[in-house]
Formats: sequence, C-alpha cells, structure tokens
Amino acid sequence: MNVGKRIVQGALGVLLVLVFFGWLLIRQTEVFQGHVGMRSLLGWGTWALAWVCLLGGASLLARATFWRSSDSQGSGDPET
Repeated sequence: MNVGKRIVQGALGVLLVLVFFGWLLIRQTEVFQGHVGMRSLLGWGTWALAWVCLLGGASLLARATFWRSSDSQGSGDPET
C-alpha cells in the first residue's frame, strides 16, 4: 500500500468518526428530536447509519495505521 492511499484512508476514517460524534451532538437538540426521534423508523435508521460510520471510520484508521509491508509486495504466502 503506498503512502498516498494510507493518507486518504486515514483522512476518510477521521471524517467518518467525526460524522459519528457530530451525530451524537446533533441528536440532542430539540429540533432534531422533533423530526427524527428514536420513536420513528427514521430515527433508528440514522442511529444505525451513525454506528456504521463509526465502525467504518475505525476500520479505515486501523487499516491505514497498522499495515504490513508484505501487503504491498503481493506475495501469495499469507504467513510472510
């Protein structure tokens, strides 16, 4: 994996994690709770989407941070 791809994955990971934390802040406002509260299907959908953003962002950050040099060499042996 080249350095540019790692930087892009890291930046996207940070962005997705920030989307999750933004959702945590926004969902507490009265305006948001009135339209998309947890008592509606749309509320549950936004909740699930926020968690997918968090998990996807954490996955991208982990992939960008903890990569093995053997991944970029393309060797067929999984143990090297």
